[in-house]
Parts: sequence; structure tokens; C-alpha cells
Amino acid sequence: MRSSNLFLLAALLLAASTAEGQYRNYSLRCLAPLVESMDPNAPRTLQEAFLAGPKEFARPLEGIGAEAIDFPISTESEEAQSMFNQGVALLHVLWYKEAERAFRTVVELDPDCPMGYWGLAQAYEQSPQRARIFATAAKDRCDRNRPAIEQRWTALLSAYYSETNETDLVIRSSSRIQALEEMSLDFPAHREIRAFLIRRLTLDQFVAGLPVTSLLGVDTLAAEFAKEAPEHPSRHYRVFLWLQRRPNRLVTEAIEMTQFSPRAAGIWRYSAEACLTAGQSAMAALLLEAALQTDHRDLLERNLMPWQAQNLAANYETLVNLLAHSGRIDEALEWSERALLLPGNLTNNNAGAEKLWVHALMISGQWERLLRDLETSPMLRASDLTRDHASRLAWKGIAHLALGQLEQADAAGKKLEQVERDAIIKGVSSFDETAIAKSRKSLETIRKLLLFTPAEDPAPSLDDIALPSLAKVRLLEISGRQGEAFHRIEEDFESLPYQWLTTATYCRLAMQTGHQREALFPINRRFRADASLADSNLSELSEIAALAGRLQLPENWMLPAPQPELPKSAENAGLSRWQAPKAPDFELADRLGDTHSLSQYRGRPVLLNFFLGVQCAFCLEQFDTFKPFLPSFSEAGIEIVAVSIDSPERLKEVLGTAAEMNPGYQTRFPFPVLADPEINVFRTYRVFDEFESGPMHATILIGPDGNILWRNIGHNPFKEPDRLLHEAKRLLQLHGSGSSP
Repeated sequence: MRSSNLFLLAALLLAASTAEGQYRNYSLRCLAPLVESMDPNAPRTLQEAFLAGPKEFARPLEGIGAEAIDFPISTESEEAQSMFNQGVALLHVLWYKEAERAFRTVVELDPDCPMGYWGLAQAYEQSPQRARIFATAAKDRCDRNRPAIEQRWTALLSAYYSETNETDLVIRSSSRIQALEEMSLDFPAHREIRAFLIRRLTLDQFVAGLPVTSLLGVDTLAAEFAKEAPEHPSRHYRVFLWLQRRPNRLVTEAIEMTQFSPRAAGIWRYSAEACLTAGQSAMAALLLEAALQTDHRDLLERNLMPWQAQNLAANYETLVNLLAHSGRIDEALEWSERALLLPGNLTNNNAGAEKLWVHALMISGQWERLLRDLETSPMLRASDLTRDHASRLAWKGIAHLALGQLEQADAAGKKLEQVERDAIIKGVSSFDETAIAKSRKSLETIRKLLLFTPAEDPAPSLDDIALPSLAKVRLLEISGRQGEAFHRIEEDFESLPYQWLTTATYCRLAMQTGHQREALFPINRRFRADASLADSNLSELSEIAALAGRLQLPENWMLPAPQPELPKSAENAGLSRWQAPKAPDFELADRLGDTHSLSQYRGRPVLLNFFLGVQCAFCLEQFDTFKPFLPSFSEAGIEIVAVSIDSPERLKEVLGTAAEMNPGYQTRFPFPVLADPEINVFRTYRVFDEFESGPMHATILIGPDGNILWRNIGHNPFKEPDRLLHEAKRLLQLHGSGSSP
């Protein structure tokens, strides 16, 4: 298997190495205008669907359970079969991005193989219009000479995505399950049919709202399949099956299933969800940490940016919230700090991870510590974006209000109003303008709440305020509205009865509002054991101690917390935090023949701009957008270097024959422009579409230590220099200077 995988990689790279700047499917020097004209979620043609997909061939992945997949397809390519099995395993662990890459590679190796297109349709289930394109392509390629089972697979999927099929999603999903049942009866030896049947029976309750009429019946089918194929990467379907009804039923199964797909971060996440729903928060936290560690290692080994991991940001948020609601605030802040070190995907308008830190302190009522951190922590003060500055002012104002410091709160509010006025005058994006306005309105609403008197009507509502529920409970309590605070925490307690800090707050407020029985009932052995994991400085511990006395518990009322152990598959799971990949060194000539290398910028940050030649209109448009910001990049100490697919001779011909550039290019290129006509550095930096066999655009920030801190690669040039400048300064401040490249 290993030798065939190496052959696969060599064959694909050889095919890509023949490119000379023209793309395989398009007679264009640059694909930016084509990409800009299409909707990636609603492609009009198969070629457009491909163009909006992955740009690099899939590489063999270990530790995802592919070895347990037995799904033969009609292809003469052993490599295509191996990659198809990998794609199926990735579908089962719900790693859709990598599944798409695997099936796209199958199509590259065997363009006539219908099951490669079938796999792409499966990978794009959450994007029905794209899935329909691939399902149709699979059906069109599956003629009567193909195996009968493939005809059934492709016909089933084509019917599900038929453009003329306007049937309700529940009915369509039910019909798909019936078709899989018929296939299972007609092809009893093909176990993957049963795996996909179990997949649909389990997941369609979430995807299509299709209820499972018999949990026990589906579970029996899944248990029999697990006994037949114990290492198959579909074991977690049983866990999903019982999450909402009896989460305790399969906690052990949920933990054990990680050993079959240890390199799939999603499996660790699903196992954590099962443990959390069952009330095993300590184990859930360990499993979430393993998920993040797995992602960190995968990102480093495959030289990816954090947003290229499927659920990294969501996993960080889930873990920080879990730790905070468990009373483990210090640990929550540690993971918040790691989240803040991640580069942001500017195209998604990410607002940063500061709120994770802030919310953890708010829900624990540590208002003075929050003020101190907002004033002194480099992590919270690194971003100079206007919207982040507005958020910090709002958080300061809220903390001052919670501490009864009205004058300081009003001062923060006035500064926030001025920030909003300046932003409107300056002109910011609609996203930023809305975010700033929300910050101001949140502070104003909370101020009104805390100063509210019974003579006023109605009382301000916190429903539209973007704060955690437990933080709102604390603010209601501070405002003297204990009854409303109790009703809110009562809802949280009923929906999440195993969150320690939520339960402790519920007990305290229940006692204050005269619900003595309700206040004492939750103080059971589980609660007492979880209390020993909470930070010792939490006020809830002393308040619960008073309640424990009413239950005649010993003075030392807490119990030793069980020490959960992760399965052996978690050993060396990965890295505790994201590590920026190393930037490869290079030597390239400029138009005058002088050689430049990355190493000559030792100790200085560098912004590399890869472009498709000095006569590419879209490339020149990108440099024009950067032009007004060049002084600011220089002030930040960031050197800019451009890398072109042109030869030195071509650069010299267009830009100028002497040391002085030709008119028109002097202001556009006041930095080195290097020649990479063989596209070797493009390939080294992965600025190359392996499927289309052509170079792309890229903007890459390299820190003084020679690590890649941020990058944007694609057929469209990056044209948001203002956002990049803010993010670059933030990242350089947080990651320090380091050593030389």
C-alpha cells in the first residue's frame, strides 16, 4: 500500500510539473476574472465546480480508519481505488474538506470513473447545488457496462438531487433510506451499503429532520455492523443516535472509538460531546484538548493555516466555554490565549478570540480582574482594529457598571461614542460599523438595566445582548432583579444540569429567592467531585459551603474528582498549540540580475506577493490597492517582496532596462520584483493549482523568525491590505521577533 501511495504522489506531481503558465481547462493566463464571475456554491458547469474546489492533490492519510474500508469501484487504477477508500473513510468521520480532496484526486487519476464524482456529491451534501452537479456527472458516466451496484449507487444519488425533484426533504431522505435498504438486500456481501444505511438512519434526523422511529432497531443494526467490522470509522453513528435520549448508554463506546480514527479531530470532538451530554465534563475537556492537539499537528505537518482545519475555531470555543462553565477559569484563559495566537481568516471578517477570554471572566464574576486584563494584557490589546477597540471599551464599561463605578463606566461610554463617530466619518465596512454599534448599544442597555427603578416601565431586556447567559444572570442579580435572574439560571440548569458553575449559581439564587429544596437538591456526589476541579478563588465555593452545612455535610464537603484517562490513541496526539510552519528559503534574480534570498531579510518580517506577471491586469490591480498602504507597512517594519512568473529578461523589458524603472512602474513596484519563470518557488510555497496545472496568486506574511504567520492563496489576488496590515501588526506583536529565517 505504501509503495502505491508513493507512486500516486509521484504521478500526480509529474503531471503538474509540465505546466507553463496556462491552465489545463482554460486558455487564460489568470483565472481571477473567471473565478470572480461565478458563485462557488452554485456552479453552472462541472468545470466551474472543479475550479471552486481544492487546489492540491490528496496525500495518503494515516489514522483515519481507511484500512477498514472495503469499497471496490470499477477502475484500473490502484491509486484511484486507494484514494477512493480514503475518501469514504473521511466521509464517515465527517471530514468533508479532505473527503472532497480525496475524491477529486480519484477523478484526476481516472476521469471516467463514475464513483469519483459520486464521492464528490457525498462530500458536498451541505451544498446541494454543487452536489447536484457531481451527482449528475456520476450518473452520466455510469452506463450499462458498469457494475450493477455502481449503477444503483449513482441512480440513487441522482434521484435524490434531481432538479425536477421538488419533494419535501424529509420524503426525499426517507426514499433514499428505502433505496439503501433495497440495495442492502440485493447486495448482502457489500458491507459499505450497510455503513451508509446506518449513516443515513442516524444523521438524517439532524440533516433533514427525519425522526428515527426506533432507536433500538437502528442501534441493533449498528452494533451488529460494529461486531462484523470493529475498526470501521463509522462507530460514532451509534453515539449520535443516543445523544438526545440516553447519552450515558454509549459513553464507553464513545471514548473507545477514538482508537480507530485517532488522526481525525472530529472523532475526538464527537466523543467529547457524548461525554459532556452525559455529565462527564472532565473527560469531555480532555477529549476536546485531544481534538485541538490533533488539528494542531495536522496543520503543521501539512503546512496549512488554522482556518483550513474543519472545526478548529468551534473546538476552541467549545473547550473554553466548557472549562469556564466548569469553574476552571484559569485553564479557560490559557486556551483563550492559544486561540488569540491563531492568525485570522480576513475574508470571513473574524472578530478574534478576545471574547472567549472576556466571557470566561464575566461568567465567573471576576470584574476587577477583567478590568486589569483589558488594561494590561498584551493578548487582549494586540489588535488595533476599530471594532476591537470598541469591544474593549464596551467590556470596560460593563465591568465598571458591575462594580458600581458609574463615572468610569460613563467615561468608557463617551469614548465608545467617539470611536463610533470617527469610524463613520473615516468610513469602515458595514460589518465593522454594525459591530461597533452593537457594542455601544450593549453598554447602553446594561447601564439602563443597572440604573433601572421600579417606577420605569418596561425594564430593559438583555435578550439581544451578545453575552453568555450566565453573565446576564450576574448582571440581573447586580441590578437587584433576583427573581428574573433565578428564572434565567433555572432554564440554563434544566438544559445543562452538569455545568458546575451554572449549577452552583442556581443553588445560590434558589436559596436567595426562597427555593430552599431546589437549592439543596443538586448538591450530590457528582457536583461535590466537580467542585474540586474549580478554581479555589471562586466565590461560589464559599457560598456552596454554607449550603453544604445545611445538608450536614463535613466541613471539607468536596469530594476527590475522578481522574479520567484518555485511551492510548491519545498518546502523542499532537501539539498543545498552533505552530506556524517554516517558510522555505529561496534565491531568485530581479530584473537587473541581482540575486535575492529570504535569508537576507533575517530578523525582519516579510510580505511575499506572488503574482502572474507584470502584464496581468488583475495582478496590477492588486498592487494598486496596496499602494496607499505601503508607507504603513514600512512603518510597521514589514518588507514587501513580489515574486513573478516572468523571466528576469521580461521584467527588465517591461519595468526598465536601467536602475531607474520605466514611468508608471516606479510607484507601483517600490520593492523588489523577483523572477520565478520555472515556477519552482511558486510550487514550494504551494501557490500552484495541481488540478489545473498552473500558478495562482498568494500573499504570505513571514515573521522575523522565518515562520509563515498568515497567507492567502487562490486564483483571486488578495485585495484587503488594510485588514492585513492590522492582522500583521497583531500577529507580529503576539509572536515576537524570534530568530532568523
